[in-house]
Amino acid sequence: MKKGIILLSMLLTGVFGLQAQDTSVNVGDEFTIQQPEGNQFNHLDFPRPNFLIKQGILPDYKSLAGIRVVVADVSTDKEGHQVATLQPVNRKQYFRHYREVTAHVDRALQSGELNR
Repeated sequence: MKKGIILLSMLLTGVFGLQAQDTSVNVGDEFTIQQPEGNQFNHLDFPRPNFLIKQGILPDYKSLAGIRVVVADVSTDKEGHQVATLQPVNRKQYFRHYREVTAHVDRALQSGELNR
């Protein structure tokens, strides 16, 4: 009986320890944009393809993979999720017009769209 209680407490400690990983983001943190699973990013707020096409830009989201970005600003949305403003480290623009993009950081890290 004692062994069962000890085993259960160790198991619960391990489970809660895994859930307590810190996903907080600070200004100045660097990430790498990873290739999206589909055609678009779900948690990085890049412009939709129809807006890019109207501006004469071909929306090639796969070309963004591997770009190093730095966190310029961090805020919290209504639901309590962290929203970060990301700028490229090399100070270039996304799709020739956009200098920054917002991202739901915790969701993007979990889905693999961003990598530390």
